[in-house]
Amino acid sequence: MCRLLALGLFTLLALAVKPSPSPSASPLPTPRVTVTVSDFAFDAVEDYLSRPADAGQPLDVVATRYPQVVLSWAHRFNKNVLAVGGYGRFAAMGTWAIAPVDGIYGLGFAGVEFATGPKTAFLVQARRYALVGVPSIPYGPPPTMRGSAVIVDQRIAL
Repeated sequence: MCRLLALGLFTLLALAVKPSPSPSASPLPTPRVTVTVSDFAFDAVEDYLSRPADAGQPLDVVATRYPQVVLSWAHRFNKNVLAVGGYGRFAAMGTWAIAPVDGIYGLGFAGVEFATGPKTAFLVQARRYALVGVPSIPYGPPPTMRGSAVIVDQRIAL
């Protein structure tokens, strides 16, 4: 997974590198590389939820943690077109009462937003998601899902 993210990041940076001639007095142009990096955002959080058991309810104990990380990229091509893409990974691990909690949710997304007017915008986004984990009930079914979604959104500001 990390190799895939690194490859994607390298590819985006390679696409953003544009050679341009340098203004110089020499009759031969001196090549210069200008690296234009769009808006990259990296967000990482690890939340903890803990509750000791009450004396009357010894099974009502909670000890979970929720690591979350999102890497996203946005590039404005002009004042009317914005492209976005990224990957997010969210997990829940620990115990809730006597039930184990262990699940990982991953979501990759890419899309384009068009400004269709002064107060309107049109968004098209593709998403690929996956959820994997262990069953919270012994010998129960695991919470495993995979799928794709296409989001089409028309926004109107009042």
